[in-house]
Amino acid sequence: MNDKQQNIQELERRLAAAEIPRIISQIFDGYKIAYINDKGEEIGDVVEHQFSYGLEAMGFDLTTDVEGWLSVDEAFNLFVRAHEAETRLAEMEGK
Repeated sequence: MNDKQQNIQELERRLAAAEIPRIISQIFDGYKIAYINDKGEEIGDVVEHQFSYGLEAMGFDLTTDVEGWLSVDEAFNLFVRAHEAETRLAEMEGK
């Protein structure tokens, strides 16, 4: 197992423990983990593979198209913030 696999697998373990909805898929020689809202829409994703800049994020209302060289903590926090925002939105729509 290389460092890339360890980082993305650590992110997956942390997301599973926090019960954050996501889909993991294989991409190139690595993986993509996407945050999926209740409507099945992809809000953002983190990838790590031979062409990425370490853990690399897209979506998540980032100020840039892609953010690279993220730590596992930084990537995890993107998922947490997106999940909290989606939870608040769902609660407001339900009222």
